[in-house]
Amino acid sequence: MTKATTVFILLFTIIYQLGHSQISSATPTEFSNIEKNIKAIKTKIDMPSGAAIAVVKDDKILYEGYFGCSNIETSTPVDENTNFYIASTTKAFFATASLIAEYNGDLSETTTLSELFPDIPFDKVNADAITVKHLLTHTSGIDNDAFTWAGSYSGQHDAALRHKLVASVYPNEKAGLGEFKYTNLGYNVMSVWFEEFYQKDWRITLKESVLEPLGMKNSSGFMSDLDKNNWTFAQPYSYKYEDGKKQVYL
Repeated sequence: MTKATTVFILLFTIIYQLGHSQISSATPTEFSNIEKNIKAIKTKIDMPSGAAIAVVKDDKILYEGYFGCSNIETSTPVDENTNFYIASTTKAFFATASLIAEYNGDLSETTTLSELFPDIPFDKVNADAITVKHLLTHTSGIDNDAFTWAGSYSGQHDAALRHKLVASVYPNEKAGLGEFKYTNLGYNVMSVWFEEFYQKDWRITLKESVLEPLGMKNSSGFMSDLDKNNWTFAQPYSYKYEDGKKQVYL
């Protein structure tokens, strides 16, 4: 178990134990033990990177807490206006957009890979057996390292290349169809379908179908919106780099 994983579990345990026991009749000041313990942990492990916590019940915010720095180099503290990069948590929003597409009759969880991309022969996998549900639940049994690297890290891709990368998927040697294996690939594939079907960037569709209806005005799939809207952004840090005090280059 990594240091980061241990810290997360410890923080979650403290938040659950202290928060859950108080949440039924809590007032904001009754969460002081959460603040005390989180500050103690961050001091103990010497990781000044930022965190924000909210406790919500019945659509009401009972507690908000802000800890550490959004930028360690400038000692900028995290506050209520700090935006965080949520990485793979985006999948929950994208899956919601997929359900909305199904509700609108554009898609079904039983739609097959071959139906999503009728012009692709898929000579390496059985595209008639792989469904949207498989793609969104990490049970598709397919793989493509080049696609996941380009989509998640390098950013070196365009519409034509993404279509070719979908066409070049191959069997996952570690998990077959119906077996769970966490990966970005299913969502990468679905994002290409979204763009080709709706004829616009999948992030725009996500904004229109999920973010805007929820009133999430400070959320976006475009990193460029940070500068465009002058949003405060929590810089990325990792325990792997100089004790967690140097920004991660990706």
